[in-house]
Amino acid sequence: MTTTSSTIEAQLREIATMSTEALVARYMQLTGKEPRRNYARWLRKRVAWLIQENAFGGLSVAAKRRIGELQRTLELPLDLPGAEEIRPAGLMVGATIEKEWRGQKIRVEVLRDGFEWNGERFASLSALACRITGTKWNGRLFFGLPKEAR
Repeated sequence: MTTTSSTIEAQLREIATMSTEALVARYMQLTGKEPRRNYARWLRKRVAWLIQENAFGGLSVAAKRRIGELQRTLELPLDLPGAEEIRPAGLMVGATIEKEWRGQKIRVEVLRDGFEWNGERFASLSALACRITGTKWNGRLFFGLPKEAR
């Protein structure tokens, strides 16, 4: 379906009059799974969000990171796909960070609970940068991460 503003507005108007069954079907079409709630008011809000998210993009990395932090602090099961896959440094679990330093190619894997380099685990990028250089560093600056991941 085309994602022009007029078609999105039309879809949003359409969901305002949908039955609960139709909303469940639309939710399943958008997510590929059953909704956790089957009442119209919640489904209308969620389907409207999903339509707009698909058209314009979802939450920023920083917003997902903050939601993940709040989720861990409050121990609430929030329904945000991928929030748990964003590390506090704003990096996706499983991502690889590469840097050349003093002729050595450094390749770091992002883990759920830290970072791994040469088979050694580190709790933070700063600890890893200190191990590599022998001096204190802001790890994100050392690895030259983009501004949004800082």
